[in-house]
Amino acid sequence: MRSFRFIHAADLHLDSPFRGYMSIPSAEITSCIKESTFTAFRSLVDLAIREEVQFVVLSGDIYDLSDRSLRAQIRFQREMLRLGQYNIQVFIIHGNHDPEDGNRADLKWPAHVHFFSSKQADMIPVYDSNGNELAHIYGISYPTKSVKNSLIPKFKIIDSNQYNIALLHTNLDSNPSHDNYAPSRKEDMLKLNVNYWALGHIHTRQIVHEYPHIVYPGNIQGRSIRELGERGCYLVEVDETKSTQLTFYALDAVRWFHKRINISHLINEQELKDAIELGLKEIEEEMGDRASVVRFTFEGRGPLHYLLNEEINVKELLLEYNENTLQWLNDEQTFTWIESLKINTSPDISKEQFMNESHYLSDLIRISQHLSNDMDQLQTFGDEALSSLKSHLKAGKYIRDMNSEKQLLEWLENAEELALHLLVEQEK
Repeated sequence: MRSFRFIHAADLHLDSPFRGYMSIPSAEITSCIKESTFTAFRSLVDLAIREEVQFVVLSGDIYDLSDRSLRAQIRFQREMLRLGQYNIQVFIIHGNHDPEDGNRADLKWPAHVHFFSSKQADMIPVYDSNGNELAHIYGISYPTKSVKNSLIPKFKIIDSNQYNIALLHTNLDSNPSHDNYAPSRKEDMLKLNVNYWALGHIHTRQIVHEYPHIVYPGNIQGRSIRELGERGCYLVEVDETKSTQLTFYALDAVRWFHKRINISHLINEQELKDAIELGLKEIEEEMGDRASVVRFTFEGRGPLHYLLNEEINVKELLLEYNENTLQWLNDEQTFTWIESLKINTSPDISKEQFMNESHYLSDLIRISQHLSNDMDQLQTFGDEALSSLKSHLKAGKYIRDMNSEKQLLEWLENAEELALHLLVEQEK
């Protein structure tokens, strides 16, 4: 066997609409965000050319919608042609966002671009420039958006001595954070003679298993504040002994951050301003020439609680920093845009001042402390309090999955904070 290198990427979501971010009062910023999926994909192609890989595997959701935009298809074809100039082959499956039955333009695809069908998990051999066989690539596409059954039984491995790569767009082990399309189990994957499972669908990168490798590269471009941190692809290097090494490369053109600021040690407006600017500086140092979008969440107890809970003050803070960003926006379109300022603070209330008083607040604190020290009673209390949510069709599964001791204690603490805050505010 010969050594080779390839890139594994998934969930490109080309031409994603970025709903909620197109109202920013700057054509430069909105254009940068709107173009970010295309920019990230060009960076992927640049990486493949620079690293001289033999092939690229794309594990589904190339486009954002089944009725894929003509612009996205033309741009994707353009990048495929660019890879062809360097004899880099491409292997592609379609996922739930871009299934086979979606509307497609009648475009001509070059011979080095291989699309797997939805009928069965076909095998396509991949060769180097001298005609030497490097690996067998297997894959299967989605026929329609909603694939409810496992596709693993459709994989029939021909040669167990070959280095086998399988492309699959799947929700592995029923991850509750994602739609349960083409559900699969790790134990079923391990039964097949596959050396590398190139997965897609889950947007957070993770190496689920090594030897055989089961890998999610995540998406190449974060699309909202729910997709934080760097996004990109894996460069995979396989040597003559089938030893497999992965290196992650960030590709995202715009990165999302969530910065939390605890106000417990902040005394005045100057210290609040300094804390925000420190957060912005940390992002700018990390990002270099990349653009970023950040959400600040203020939390904890402190004297600035009342200032931050005046809506006009929050609006003025947000307006001031974002106007400053617009003023200094440079030609390279590097910026840090504050998406929002979220307030989750409490007044600086001392629990001890109520504990020795005959006061309903002291009763509340004592009940809370008693529950936190008795997990059986806390579990019973939680079951009663959450019973209606647990029976809810959609919310129920999330509540049941989160029903750990740690989570119950966190909810109890948050409930105590909120109750104290509301009751103290009511007494004023």
